[in-house]
Amino acid sequence: MRSRLLLPILCSLLLAACGGDGSSSRSTRTKGLSEPETWTWGDVPIRFAPPTGDWERHRWQQGGLEGVSFQIRRAPAGRILVADYRSLYRKHSRTGSNSGRVEFEPAPPNASIDEVVDRVRFDPRSMPGPREAICTELEAREVGGQRALTLDYTWNDERDDFFGREVYVMANGSLFVLTLLGKESDVKLFERVVDSVQFPEPGTTP
Repeated sequence: MRSRLLLPILCSLLLAACGGDGSSSRSTRTKGLSEPETWTWGDVPIRFAPPTGDWERHRWQQGGLEGVSFQIRRAPAGRILVADYRSLYRKHSRTGSNSGRVEFEPAPPNASIDEVVDRVRFDPRSMPGPREAICTELEAREVGGQRALTLDYTWNDERDDFFGREVYVMANGSLFVLTLLGKESDVKLFERVVDSVQFPEPGTTP
């Protein structure tokens, strides 16, 4: 009789030690994030869980990018950006009076991330300050079930050291970029945002 009473207790303890039904691991994956939301800046929607807490939401529109940024006020400041290139790709015109100008052109039909990433990838020379950013090579990964490419960089502005990460992914013919600029300790939160990304079919309601 005593052994029959002890068995359910032992099973409960084992489940607790192993994480039970997985709710603990799910909580870890969504720590610091709000509920997923869907944005459509161009023709292709993107769905992800935004950072919460002290991260303030702002509209982002710059160059060929349109999206949303989440910024935190501290030293050094931090920013997480999710944006769509809206089928606009950077090129450098090198002929005639437009030599050296940054322009935009439509994406080549059926282009892959590998074919277009060089037009938009982070350029260390674009960072101001006394020291040029130190940048890693592109590495392959997966985001929302799609092939993606990512790179890291570090940068100093005389007062603070910054860590940056950029993730580029093509979905349904549109190019998206997810970026982090802040502290290296922000990487875990940023990666949770990246892991939450989904690409609903255009015209569907998630």
